[in-house]
Amino acid sequence: MIGNTDRHQDNWGWLRLGQEKHVDWSPAFDNGTSLGHEILERNFPKFQESSRLDRYISNGHHHVKWLMEDEKPMQHVELVRRYVAEFPETRDHIMKCLAVDMDQLEIQLRELCEFECKVSFSEARCDFVILLLKTRLAALSAALGA
Repeated sequence: MIGNTDRHQDNWGWLRLGQEKHVDWSPAFDNGTSLGHEILERNFPKFQESSRLDRYISNGHHHVKWLMEDEKPMQHVELVRRYVAEFPETRDHIMKCLAVDMDQLEIQLRELCEFECKVSFSEARCDFVILLLKTRLAALSAALGA
């Protein structure tokens, strides 16, 4: 849902839990490029125009291609749509991943604005991230026929 296109081999991690030999995926990290870190706050109002926001989101391309001979890597929503078309048994699982309680997520994101730190998560940035997430969620849902 976050549309992170920076999933190359150096951006995956494993966690070793305790002294046991159990390992598991680490939480997602290095997500800045998918959450608008490069956009200055003074430019957020420009993204209230849906065509500009849609363009920003559609410009997110993965490092992966569908086929080796493809010239360009795939756009995020198209990759998910094509993946489900090729492997329909994954659709239910992906739809469960998209069943996000946006109201609860928004509450949790707004709590991050309360942390005092060197680089704070401002209300304006929080609003922008929420807008990005809602727009991507709608695009993914539409692409999967939900």
